Amino acid sequence: MTAHAHSTPAQQVASDVMNGLVVGGEFPTPSNRAQFRVSQIGADGYEITTGANDSTLRITRRNIEDTYLFLQAHSATANAPIEIGSDNPWATASPLCRVARGGPNRPRIVTYILPILAAFGHVEISAESPNTVWIVDRKV
Repeated sequence: MTAHAHSTPAQQVASDVMNGLVVGGEFPTPSNRAQFRVSQIGADGYEITTGANDSTLRITRRNIEDTYLFLQAHSATANAPIEIGSDNPWATASPLCRVARGGPNRPRIVTYILPILAAFGHVEISAESPNTVWIVDRKV
């Protein structure tokens, strides 16, 4: 019996990411205009440091799961991608951006979840404007 025998696909994706991340790993933002790096990894999430102003943000396993669940629930495919729509103000952020945050008083983090999901082969991102994302059909 595998470790994933009773896990949901979103939990499997989060475990895959959490088990594969390394401190110092660098990733591009969805638009490919900036980079960020993994600065710390804990049992329930990771911290990234942005390249622009050296700020740090915490991303939890739950943020990863909720983001992936949103993409699943909305049947995000290459033929029907979801707009990323990341924006700092809650009122103008896309539904995906809001779900990734986990609440209106949390920072915009979808920009730092999706590229890592893409690096692990779980999603693909189009850097064309507007940036979009879809699930890659594969086994976890």
